[in-house]
Amino acid sequence: GEPIAVGDSTYKGDSPGKKATRARLWFHAAKWMQAIDQPYRGALVLAGHGGDISTLEGLCIDTSKVTAVDIAPDAAEYCAELYPNCNVVCGDAAKVSETVEYNVAHLDFCNQLNVDNIYTIRQVALNAKKPAYIGVTMLKGREQSSECKQKLMPPMSSAVRRRVRSYHIGQKDMVAAHF
Repeated sequence: GEPIAVGDSTYKGDSPGKKATRARLWFHAAKWMQAIDQPYRGALVLAGHGGDISTLEGLCIDTSKVTAVDIAPDAAEYCAELYPNCNVVCGDAAKVSETVEYNVAHLDFCNQLNVDNIYTIRQVALNAKKPAYIGVTMLKGREQSSECKQKLMPPMSSAVRRRVRSYHIGQKDMVAAHF
C-alpha cells in the first residue's frame, strides 16, 4: 500500500498477519473478561497509526474509554486526528498508565524485547485495574545483545544473585531461578 506520511515515517500500514493477530488479541481479551465477569473499564494502547482503536471500533467496543499513548508527537497527533473520540496522549506509556483507568491493554512494540519495554509492561500491568488483561506483541528478530539492565535488577551484587539462584534451583523453583 501507499506509505502513511507521519513525520519521517514511511510506515506502509499493518500487514494482513498483523491485522489478524491484533483482531485475535482483542477478541480473546473480550472473551476472557466476559468469562470472569469483568466490566470494560477502559483500554490502554500504543497510539501508532491507530490500529488498535480501529480494531476496537470494528468489535463495537466503546473507544471513548481508550487511552492511546505514543512518545512520537507526530504519531500522537495523527492518531488524535483519526480518532477524536479517544484520549490520545504524547508521552511514555509507563508514566501515563499511572493516571488513566483501564483493565485491558495492548502494548504493540514495533521493536525488540528490551529493558525499557519490560519496564513498560511491568508498569502497565501494575497500574491496571484488577483483574486485567494485558496483551503484548513485538517484532522478532530485532533483539539487542547488550544493554544496561539496572532498571530490572535488584540492588544486590552478582555474587548474592548467584547464591539466590542456586537456592531456587535447590528448591526446584526454576522460574524464580531464572529471574
